[in-house]
Amino acid sequence: MLLSACLDIIKTKEKNPGDIYRRIFEEAKSGLMKASSTDTILGSLLAFSSMLQNQQIVSDYNGERDTF
Repeated sequence: MLLSACLDIIKTKEKNPGDIYRRIFEEAKSGLMKASSTDTILGSLLAFSSMLQNQQIVSDYNGERDTF
């Protein structure tokens, strides 16, 4: 998936990728809360999936650098 590949690049290139992950997380969460269309919900779920696959949704969002 394209977002997963982008997250991999961000993880290796950015000095502080947590800000970017936090923004993606907040936008995806907002998309689920609005739930205005099935496309919005699907996009949010795909974003969460990509972050989980990269193990960034919990570890970096909470300010921790270790993945589990």
